[in-house]
Amino acid sequence: MKPFWNVLIIFMVGVILGTLLVEKLYNAPGTAPGTTQPYIPPPPPKARIESIDIGNNYRAGDTADARLTFRNIGNVSITQERVVVRATATSLDDFAANLYLKTLSEERRSRTSNFDFDITVEPGSTGMLTASIKTVSQMEGRSLAGKYSVSVTLYANGKREDSQTVSLRLAK
Repeated sequence: MKPFWNVLIIFMVGVILGTLLVEKLYNAPGTAPGTTQPYIPPPPPKARIESIDIGNNYRAGDTADARLTFRNIGNVSITQERVVVRATATSLDDFAANLYLKTLSEERRSRTSNFDFDITVEPGSTGMLTASIKTVSQMEGRSLAGKYSVSVTLYANGKREDSQTVSLRLAK
């Protein structure tokens, strides 16, 4: 009976080592997982935000004019752009409104706007997108003047490409 167990143990060790060796060969550094093919990283984004200019002399209730400049760093033309702007109140000047703001989720403190454009930007070129956003002056009798975090996300040809966040201050 002892020789049977010795053979079984040697067989099991061989199977385990063989499995580890095959796994090591198929997942060697520089190869795609599960293959012996070289790993090719995904292509870089096709568009990169160069600058966002919102300005800073706005009062709550004003219309803010925003300008986004982006560069086409891909090798195909960009023909459709979407900009998603999400403004989140971080603090309000009105004491009572600010206390209430702290109890709200980020979703309830935010407002999202979508802007669609159809300009053609060739590879290596820059494009400029402009939009006007009406700010809200008050809600339930309380001023919405204060500090906001504004996240701007750029989509090009239907794909999310880049995102940046800027600060905005609305005066009373």
